[in-house]
Amino acid sequence: MALIAQKLGIELLHVPYKGSADLMQSIFGGNIMAAADSTGFAPQVEAGKLRVLNIWGAERLARFPDAPTLKELGLDMVQNSPFGIAAPRDTPPDVVKRLRPAVPIKPLLPTQQTPRRVRPR
Repeated sequence: MALIAQKLGIELLHVPYKGSADLMQSIFGGNIMAAADSTGFAPQVEAGKLRVLNIWGAERLARFPDAPTLKELGLDMVQNSPFGIAAPRDTPPDVVKRLRPAVPIKPLLPTQQTPRRVRPR
């Protein structure tokens, strides 16, 4: 959002939220004018309560075909989602198979290492 604001020459106030539920309450309560979210807004868009103003990816989404990309709006930028999925290294293979329909998941640590838990003093 900061890069978009910079390119447009506008000032935005960043208001952090714990998640999409809190964010939606602020939109519907009139506390904020717009928001950037991954997909938490989708049910509200499909219910006709919100509309998608733009898509940050390289191409329009089939789910929201009327929402233009930032490039189509004259902002030469593409921002793919930074969100992903993670699971403990020793997650059973059948669970991993259900979690990753199309994206390979690699362990973050070699199998011989065990992460140490930090405990409060």
